[in-house]
Amino acid sequence: EMADKALANDPDNTSILNDRGMAYWAKAAYAQAAQDLGKAIADGMRNAEIFLIHGAALSAIGRYDEAEIALSTGLAAYPHDEHLLNNRCWVRALLGRLDSALGDCNEALKSIPQYANTYDSRALVYLKKGMLSNAAADYDAALHLAPKMAGSLYGRSLVKRRQGDLVGADRDRDAAIGINPDLPRQFAEEYGVKL
Repeated sequence: EMADKALANDPDNTSILNDRGMAYWAKAAYAQAAQDLGKAIADGMRNAEIFLIHGAALSAIGRYDEAEIALSTGLAAYPHDEHLLNNRCWVRALLGRLDSALGDCNEALKSIPQYANTYDSRALVYLKKGMLSNAAADYDAALHLAPKMAGSLYGRSLVKRRQGDLVGADRDRDAAIGINPDLPRQFAEEYGVKL
């Protein structure tokens, strides 16, 4: 509310736009976050975090092409930022740009080789490419670092099912759905991966 009042008096104040955008992000108001952060960037605010959250907010509302552009803009300024690279890997995987996604994930893992989110992202790329052994290894790596990462559990269940391990697949699926019941829909509709 204070930010709204401040912006009424100074609508181009990038610091206030950034603060309000981050507050919207924290409340899962992704469309508003994307709008405020995009305006702050257009008006000259530049740091790795604003590019990261702007891209993530766009991705969260399904605007993947715009998210890729936002993250690429951030990477032009911060070319080795592992979080920007990981998020662009994820977005590119969702867009089906699998080879460029793989390059982003591999580059991110050079900077932080123990980052569960990047293993999870790269596993999705491998799953979509049909490289099941690679996907299984990356889901295992993600779950070693973050044992309750629901998306990795569900992704690994899909890999196990395709490899014929139905018992293991059901165990991972049940554990994943126990954490996040929406995962089957997300993988099928948003990620483009079905059973």
